[in-house]
Order: sequence, then C-alpha cells, then structure tokens
Amino acid sequence: MSAPNLASYLLIILALLAAWHYFYEAALLPMLRQNVRFKMFALRDRLRWLKHEQRRSVNDEVFQMTDEALSWLIENPDDVSIYFYMETARREKTDAAFRAEIERRRAVLNSCRLHDFIEIRIATANLFRELFGINCLGWTPYILPIVIASVMWDRVTASAKVWSGLNRAELDSLAHSHRQKTAMTHA
Repeated sequence: MSAPNLASYLLIILALLAAWHYFYEAALLPMLRQNVRFKMFALRDRLRWLKHEQRRSVNDEVFQMTDEALSWLIENPDDVSIYFYMETARREKTDAAFRAEIERRRAVLNSCRLHDFIEIRIATANLFRELFGINCLGWTPYILPIVIASVMWDRVTASAKVWSGLNRAELDSLAHSHRQKTAMTHA
C-alpha cells in the first residue's frame, strides 16, 4: 500500500470517528441519558411511596441512603463513567475508611428485607450499570481495536507455544499454506 493511499484511508477513518463522536455525543447520548433519568424519577417516586406506605418496615437510614443515591444519579448522570469506576476501585483498594463505610452501608441496606425495597435496590444498581454503559459507549470505536489486539496477542502467545513445539516439516507446512493463499490473492 502506497503512502498516499494509506493517508487517504487514515483520513477517512478519522472523519468517520469524528462523525460517530459528534452523532453520539450530540444526539444519541443526551436522549439515552434522558430516558434513564425518567426511569430514575419513577424509581425514586416508587421508593418514596414505599416509605410513606411502609413507614415501620423501611428504616430511615435505609431510605435516606437509597434516596440520596437515586437523587445524585438524577442530577449527575454524566459522571458515571470509566473515571468514576477507576476512582471507586482506587479508593476501595487504598482507603480503609472508605472500605469500612461501604461495608457499614451494605450491612444497613441488607438489613431491610422488604421485597419491594430489594427490587428498588436492584433496579438502582441496574440504572448505575446502564448509565455506565451509555456513558462509555462513545469510546467503543477507540477502545475496541485495543481490546481486539489484546485478545489477538493472547492467542498469538498461545500459538507461539504451539509453534515452538512443532518440527521443521510441520512449520514448513503451515508457512507453505500461507504462501499459497498469498500467491492466489496476488495473481
């Protein structure tokens, strides 16, 4: 492939990536986030109605934690991103007080065995996950080639172990098969 041809392909790829990025960030992403926000409003309303109806069954602290998480999510849907995930993982790994608070909150939330509340907690976690996916989807054209290359490298590494155990005739057979296919495509 000549240099001008390569530059043309590179320019086309960059233009397509720019078009994807513009379309996703300007049109699709806001619509997807708004759709999730509507689900969050409905879920928060359901939580508040449950608290009103089942005052004695839903501990105030349990209600407050869940309500705060949903309210934060409604106000900050764009913050649930790869950076948010990485910061959470970093703090869980390095900050003992953060880990202890997570465990304390998990125990408090798990203390409420009310079926409707458990459904709301599961739905809240699913909305966090959905927003994470939506917010990261724009990165797909950039990250996918890296993931594919990584997977291929793992497979090549495994194949290299196989190749290192083959004899000369087997290696020649593999190379000859490739040479024949290459010759056919160039003929």
